[in-house]
Formats: sequence, C-alpha cells, structure tokens
Amino acid sequence: MPSSPSPMDSITSTLHHLLNHPTILHFTWSPPLTFASSPHFLYLTLLTYVSLTFLLSRYFPFFFLPPHFLKPIPTNFHVQLYTLKTLFRCSKVDQRMEKKKPFLTLYM
Repeated sequence: MPSSPSPMDSITSTLHHLLNHPTILHFTWSPPLTFASSPHFLYLTLLTYVSLTFLLSRYFPFFFLPPHFLKPIPTNFHVQLYTLKTLFRCSKVDQRMEKKKPFLTLYM
C-alpha cells in the first residue's frame, strides 16, 4: 500500500515549484519596463502611507484594545516568517547536497 506524502514533502515540493518557476528564474529588472520601479512611484507610495497613517490614527482610532491583546499578532507573524525561511534554507541545502559528490565515502 503506498504511503501518503508527508506534509513536509508537499511543502518542499510546492516551494521547489515556486522557486524554480520560469517567471522567477528568468526575471530581469529593467526600470522602464518593470512595474513601480521609478523613484516617483516610491515617493508617492511613502507619502500616501504616511498621510493615511496619520489621518486614520487621528480621526479613526481603531485600536482601543490594550497592548497585551495586540502583542501576539506580530509575534505570530514573525514565527511564521522564520518557519518559511527555515524551510527555504533546508530545501536549498538539500538541493545543493544532491548535486555535490560526497567528500568522504565510508564503507561498512
């Protein structure tokens, strides 16, 4: 009876597919053609972000919750990012190890 793939296998295969997608592999940065690559766009985005942050915090105080309710949100986010980063590293190390010849072969 064939065994079902483990969740780690499916995550690794998904990451491998995403990292080796032709769009990602053959991406080139060309400022006139790449979307949102001009300094004008950068300045406009930053100005919009700062303005909206100021206006929303001043006129619509959404966060009336105490800080101990809000602290787990960034913590959870960072743990998820760290987990993804670790998975990416593990998959890259596995790929590199498969390509290399063994440095030392032990015969038993």
